[in-house]
Amino acid sequence: MELAQSALANTGDNPLPFIVGGIVVVALIVLVVAFVLMRRR
Repeated sequence: MELAQSALANTGDNPLPFIVGGIVVVALIVLVVAFVLMRRR
């Protein structure tokens, strides 16, 4: 939780943590979609 709080505190001068978080979320969504498609076949 400390990492998330520091990332929120740093968004003012440094948008990098927010960008990294977005990339992680997109990667998780892609993995879930790929997993569902594999199970469907």
